[in-house]
Amino acid sequence: MSFYTYRFLLSGMLFLGSFCFGTAQVLPEESRVDWSLAGCTESPGNWSQLNILDFGGINDGSSSNNAAFANALAFLNGGSGILFFPEGDYRFDEPLVLPDRFIIRGAGANQTKLLFDLQTADYAIQIIGEETNLESQVTKSIIRNDNKLDVAGTAQFQQGDYVLVYDLDTAKVESSWAKYTTGQINQVTNVSASSLRFRSPFRRAYNLGDFPRVSLLRPRRMVGIEQLGIIRLDEPAEKNSNIFFHIAANCWVKCVESDYCDFAHVEIARSTNIEIKGSYFHHAFNYGGDGKGYGVALHYSAGECVVENNIFNNLRHSMLLQAGANGNVVSYNYSVNPYWDQPGFPNNAAGDLVLHGNYPYANLLEGNIVQNIVIDDSHGAQGPMNTFFRNRAEGYGLIMGSDPAPTAQNLIGNEISNDLSLFLIYGSDHFLFGNNIQGDIEPAGTQFLDDASYYMDSIPVYFQIPDAWPAIGVPHDLGTVINEAFARYQEKAYTACTNADFAPPVQALTTDIDFIIPEDSFELYPNPSKGQLFFRSQIATSVEYWEIIGIDGSIRLSGSTLPRKLDLMRLQNGFYMFSIKLEDGNRLNKPFSLVK
Repeated sequence: MSFYTYRFLLSGMLFLGSFCFGTAQVLPEESRVDWSLAGCTESPGNWSQLNILDFGGINDGSSSNNAAFANALAFLNGGSGILFFPEGDYRFDEPLVLPDRFIIRGAGANQTKLLFDLQTADYAIQIIGEETNLESQVTKSIIRNDNKLDVAGTAQFQQGDYVLVYDLDTAKVESSWAKYTTGQINQVTNVSASSLRFRSPFRRAYNLGDFPRVSLLRPRRMVGIEQLGIIRLDEPAEKNSNIFFHIAANCWVKCVESDYCDFAHVEIARSTNIEIKGSYFHHAFNYGGDGKGYGVALHYSAGECVVENNIFNNLRHSMLLQAGANGNVVSYNYSVNPYWDQPGFPNNAAGDLVLHGNYPYANLLEGNIVQNIVIDDSHGAQGPMNTFFRNRAEGYGLIMGSDPAPTAQNLIGNEISNDLSLFLIYGSDHFLFGNNIQGDIEPAGTQFLDDASYYMDSIPVYFQIPDAWPAIGVPHDLGTVINEAFARYQEKAYTACTNADFAPPVQALTTDIDFIIPEDSFELYPNPSKGQLFFRSQIATSVEYWEIIGIDGSIRLSGSTLPRKLDLMRLQNGFYMFSIKLEDGNRLNKPFSLVK
């Protein structure tokens, strides 16, 4: 492919000598969407916390923890909970399939490692919801920015449901596998006899002639992966990712390190409001074509997700959007050492911030420091309104493909800092403003740019670099400011774990009784028990009674005086909670298992 430099004069579009104050933006309203809607809209409450070691977990790096994980899920019995993995290495030879309202949490990415050596080609950690055959035909064309649609029937929908609005989009995509992917996932806020209203405006129009439909989804919800490391030991024979979100909503990955992947470290497909923050993704088994070595991949209608403040290292494509991804925010990340096995190209020329075709649209890419920004032509056209705002490319620069060339992309306040870098623009109807290309502002006369962020209204809490906000781009001199992810990489602090990111655990038994469990209030040993259970405590408050409760909530044993030793031979093997009711109304609880 040959390239040429095409510099836009943008006659009539220059904001000469002007500044933007308050909520004003240089980006025209018709070229943007509401990116503040991206990210989780729900947060966990006071969920129970269990310890994997109490359910037979072994942190020696060689023993299987499949059964221990299954035991912990059985104990929760469908209730919300946090499963804590203390320091150590936990091996799995089966995937972890995470249910609703469930968090796996470690002691830190360097302290807790989950090792996956799967017996078959599969995703290591799976958060997978359900598609349904419940849908309705849209009866009127949908206007962009509207949040209402008229449908043939609404009996199958109710407030709070998640749906996919889609149409016959073959004119927008090139690949057969990308058909019906350019729609939008949305949440129903109101149902009437013949119409539905939604939380978010529609980011594109849907013409009635393309037969739009609305389909009910049952996403996996409120699932988190936090403060742990993931090491993939097996190289899957198929395109499998380490963490796979498919039909999921309001889920997150925070303060996680993932080492070696096949397709992607994190794959987000047909999901909404997912957050990937403060994490470190590096290395892959394979750097060839056909979907290998990605960091975070967003596709198949993935929308309103946030990929923020992460570090990517030694990957083919660190951040990739394709196949109808829309309304997402990829921001304040750092990517270094891109690598690919691509004949005819240098190994370090891989795009690490990439639009990969099949119509990704209306995505915001803000504040990233990467090596190569690529808007490619690998899989057909890009959709409009993808906005590159205040990013820096330190390697080969910013390159657009030309066959087909994209249309209506927004390039604002970006930096091309390497003297040998390229700024190659193809296509038409792009909006360019205030880009610093090796010291020259493109287009000329657009050096005044006050816009700080297109999705936040204040400086994020984690951003602690003095005098560096807004991050990257004018009015700063070329290459003089950095973002937090870049700073962490320089300091070898690869994950960002702040207390504000994590819900505080309240250990509890998820039956019909809500328990508050102070930590280390008493001890039970041995755990698991083989038939006898010893008790040791330092309880100052007077005790009203104690109980042993089964996973069904039934009381199996009880008494008024705390025992030193209990004979459990009458109980069946299983999982139990030892519960102490104090006279002040509180309860102290500790789970144990019985294996005779």
